[in-house]
Amino acid sequence: MLNNKEKKVFGIIGQPVRQSLSPVIHNFWMRTHKISGTYKKFMVKKGKIGEFLSSKTKENCVLALNITVPHKIDILKYLHHLDISAKIVGSVNTVKLEKNGSLIGFNTDLYGFIQPLKLQIPSWKKYMEKVVVYGSGGSARAVCAGLKTLGAKKIIICGRTMKKSQALKNHIKGKIKVSKWSERNNLLNDATLLVNTTPMGMLGSKPLDLSLEELPTQSVVYDIIYNPIKTNLILEAEKRGNKTIGGIGMLVYQAKSSFHKWFNIWPRSTIYLQNKLERVLKKQC
Repeated sequence: MLNNKEKKVFGIIGQPVRQSLSPVIHNFWMRTHKISGTYKKFMVKKGKIGEFLSSKTKENCVLALNITVPHKIDILKYLHHLDISAKIVGSVNTVKLEKNGSLIGFNTDLYGFIQPLKLQIPSWKKYMEKVVVYGSGGSARAVCAGLKTLGAKKIIICGRTMKKSQALKNHIKGKIKVSKWSERNNLLNDATLLVNTTPMGMLGSKPLDLSLEELPTQSVVYDIIYNPIKTNLILEAEKRGNKTIGGIGMLVYQAKSSFHKWFNIWPRSTIYLQNKLERVLKKQC
């Protein structure tokens, strides 16, 4: 556990990062567990992550970080060691600065994705027949690794960039196919689970241009976006009668695992915190 006697700084880096609720989560848990410190947002442009890490961790200004879009893969080359979770996924969303100055990368998105699925869909195993994943970035890597862990029989990756989609497939391996973005509406005919990992549909971003017309109504729709609480994708799926999973659960559970990596503490009050976050999001809408 980190020394509690001095003021410590933690944070999240991304572009954009203003919408992040991570400070709400971690500052709440730090107060709950009487850990001295503060958690902040750091807007870091793509390609500038090396400069940020050099300036902020060299003098122990920042002791731990969460990583979000677009840095989850780019950060790999700046880390000294990768935890097994980061090696499996091929991307990093959590970083810890060791006392010797080395940076260790973890991926807690893997845990964050799996937990809500198991908790909200008790019969989740029957939805592992054919899974369509939209997006091919760092979050998609965690999702595909999670699906592989859960025994998904068939995974189709549909990202906007074929090069990234192919790289994801090559890293995760297994029963994965890649499809062009232009084919996104033609993949859902017999899909049992749809997962959106793109930022499309997020508050302030372009909507996800996707038709659910071919998706069976007994399938599950999982959108990892948490702001708004219910994206247009989730609302449309609910109208059709599909079971849905929003992004709040993944947000909280990946944060819970990150907190454990930093402090060796599994934080309490998960349900209370989810309710608190939903109240914050409703005020933003």
